[in-house]
Amino acid sequence: MAGVDHHTLVAWLTRLQLPAIRDQFDYLLDEAAEKKPTLREALAMIVEREVARKDERRIEMAFKIARYDQLVITRNSSRSTTAGAPRSRPPCADRTP
Repeated sequence: MAGVDHHTLVAWLTRLQLPAIRDQFDYLLDEAAEKKPTLREALAMIVEREVARKDERRIEMAFKIARYDQLVITRNSSRSTTAGAPRSRPPCADRTP
């Protein structure tokens, strides 16, 4: 395992869909070298960053979906009012004289 190069590790991180670790790989290694954590602490630090990144992405996607839904609702409501269709029927419209 000691002979694994940087490009191979980055490829593995991409394959495992771990973008935060992949994108911050050098920084995380430098930070770990400075702090000299145990293997467990280093792994916890790295995984914590990945979880935080995935949480951020989940929140961003939720906001994008909410904005899209609001846009669709706004467009649909503006189309129905501009098409000249009545919003609701009057209660007496069904009655015959």
